[in-house]
Amino acid sequence: MSEDQVNATLSQPEQRAAKRLLRLSRSLILAPLDSASGQPVLKQQVAATDSDGSLLLLLHAQSEQHGLLAAAGRCNVLLVAAGSAVERAQLSIEAQARVLADDEAARASIRWQACHPGQEAVLADANRVLWSLRPMRSTFYDDAGMIHILEPGALLTACADWTAWHEREAGAVAHMNEDHLDATALYAHVLCEAPHGEWLITGLDPDGIDMRCEGQPLRYCYEQPLENAEGLRPRLVALVKEARVRSLRAN
Repeated sequence: MSEDQVNATLSQPEQRAAKRLLRLSRSLILAPLDSASGQPVLKQQVAATDSDGSLLLLLHAQSEQHGLLAAAGRCNVLLVAAGSAVERAQLSIEAQARVLADDEAARASIRWQACHPGQEAVLADANRVLWSLRPMRSTFYDDAGMIHILEPGALLTACADWTAWHEREAGAVAHMNEDHLDATALYAHVLCEAPHGEWLITGLDPDGIDMRCEGQPLRYCYEQPLENAEGLRPRLVALVKEARVRSLRAN
C-alpha cells in the first residue's frame, strides 16, 4: 500500500461515511483473540448499535466467542458495506467489550430487537448475553481504496446527558411508529430519497435517525448533531416541515 493511499487525518465527509457504515451494519465479523493460540477466532455475528454508537451483540453464554470476549475484554471487528463486492467500504475497529448490566441490557435490547424483528425468542433466551463493543481505534477503507485512520472515539456519538436521552428515546420511537408514520415516510422518501414502503424508526440518537423497511436499514444524518434530549422533538418537527417543502417543490 503506497503512502499516498493512507490518510491519517479523517475529513468530515469521511468521518460521516464511517459513522454511517457503523450505524447501518446489521452484521459483522467478530474476532476476539484466543490467548492459548495467539490467533483471533473469526465468526459472523448479528449486530445493532446503541445510542452512543457502541455495537450491540447477543451471544450465547456457552459460545466460544462469549468466553474469549469475557477473558480478553476487547476484540477486533470488521464491518463491510452493502453493494458491489469490489467497491465496498469497510470499517475495521478495535473495541472494548463488556457485558451490559440488567438495566442497561433491558434498554439496549429494545434497540437490538427493533433492528431484528421476529427475534423475540432469541432475545428472551436466558442463555443469551447482550454485549457492548465500544469502538476505540478504527480504520476506514473507503470505496475508492483509500485508507483513513480515525482518531480514538471518532465513531462515538456525544450527548450532554445520556440518562435523559435514554429516558426519552424509546417513548419517542414508539410514538413515531404508532402515530406518525407519515412523518417517517417523509424522512425516508424525501430526505433520504429511499423507495416507498412501510418505513419504521428503529432508533433515535443525537447524530440522526435509524429506520428500516422489510429488513432494509436506512440512516438519516443531521446536518448538526443534537446536544441533548431537549432538542429531539423540535428537530423531528423541523425535519417534517423541511421534507414537506421539498416535496411540494418537487411536484
